[in-house]
Amino acid sequence: MNYTSEDFRIQYVSTYTLYVNTDYIVDQLVVVDEDNHVMAFMSYECARPSQDAMKMLSLPFQSVYVTLPHQNLIWVPAEIFKNEGLDAFISFFDHAEPSRIFSKSIDTLGVTALYEFDALQANRWRNIFEEAKFIPVFEVILNQALPQIPIQGKVLGVHSYNSKVDLFVFVDGSFRFYNSFEVATIDDLSYFVLQLFKNFGIEKKIEKIILSGADLQSEWATCLSVYTDDLELVKSKNTWLSSSTEVVVQTSTLNVLIDSTLCE
Repeated sequence: MNYTSEDFRIQYVSTYTLYVNTDYIVDQLVVVDEDNHVMAFMSYECARPSQDAMKMLSLPFQSVYVTLPHQNLIWVPAEIFKNEGLDAFISFFDHAEPSRIFSKSIDTLGVTALYEFDALQANRWRNIFEEAKFIPVFEVILNQALPQIPIQGKVLGVHSYNSKVDLFVFVDGSFRFYNSFEVATIDDLSYFVLQLFKNFGIEKKIEKIILSGADLQSEWATCLSVYTDDLELVKSKNTWLSSSTEVVVQTSTLNVLIDSTLCE
């Protein structure tokens, strides 16, 4: 899809913000003005960007935010990481250069995440936008989900994006699990959900499931509704505005991208 608002003005590009959602299959570009109105939206295969997309990527935006899938994610209690430092955990990353290992402290959960970005993806976008801010998907998802986590009961979080899902678990308000899985079919999702249920002693249904990256009419939601009586979408804190119904629909599942500015 290629959309450009009638209000898009090339002379105001230096005041616009570009948001990039990318994985190994599809790129999505969203240009937003200072009032959060969508000025442009484009979606295309990573390997075959359109001419319009190439032109858009050549413009001098005020800020650029890129959400990237993480790799080799591990979680360390914040106090242990503070005492031991990054060097103590480099061995967990196979043949990784220390400069490619990033850390992100999530104070509200008392943990520090250590992770990598795919080097090819990161270099690709760094070569286009040297000053781009790279935001790991997990950070946005957890920040969005936290207000929806009750202090009692077990909660499963699911973020879907193309051929992967991120699954996370909270038990009585405590963060217990987060990992990514390759999924080719809905049956794969069911398998991983049931494995988590088994690991956490959950029988048949869980108290709540929070869904991200898909809507309630999606096949992901239909699958997950079997495992809970309380399925809800993650709630974005920011809002994008558009007069185009199609743009509203297309961007409605980009909750990670919408709130990426909150994770600088």
